[in-house]
Amino acid sequence: MKWTQEEEEILKREYATTSTRELAQKLNHSPFAIAMRASKLGLQKMRYKKYEAKIRELLQQNKTKKEIARELGVSETTLRSYIRKLQL
Repeated sequence: MKWTQEEEEILKREYATTSTRELAQKLNHSPFAIAMRASKLGLQKMRYKKYEAKIRELLQQNKTKKEIARELGVSETTLRSYIRKLQL
């Protein structure tokens, strides 16, 4: 399926902080197509370790996952993935 200019803009804006699965659903492309297009555009995922201290701090403040995700600019699904990877 051909990529539209709008789809590429969304991909550029959201790829770093949104899961590939979520983007695939949002843009109606396969996860493989998302990854391939992102690679072609030179996009990279934001590394979850960068957020570790901030996530710990916000969890200690009893912030909800929704609040933390909003503050970090990531989806709740992505935040849950970070928390799982960080074993928090």
